[in-house]
Amino acid sequence: MLQPLRTACGHALHLNSGYRCAKLNKAVKGAKNSQHTKGQAADIAASDPLALAKLVIELNLPFDQMILYGDFVHISHKAAGPQRGQILYDESYKGQKLTEQ
Repeated sequence: MLQPLRTACGHALHLNSGYRCAKLNKAVKGAKNSQHTKGQAADIAASDPLALAKLVIELNLPFDQMILYGDFVHISHKAAGPQRGQILYDESYKGQKLTEQ
């Protein structure tokens, strides 16, 4: 799902984090069952996380989880099975929520 998002943005996406081995995930205090450890998640830098999240929704990209942070968006996509389409907000995110549109 990253390439269609990149194409729609019209520029390269800056990934803060993608796949993490268990040791790195532990070092960065990632969730024990993080989708990063399965290669199913990416953290994408965003000066406007809401705009990036809106683009994901507008493009109807299938995602399991999307978490808006203060300066990036975490997007995961399960390799198999249904995607939850879950949208969450980290405490560092202070902007408008998608449900408030």
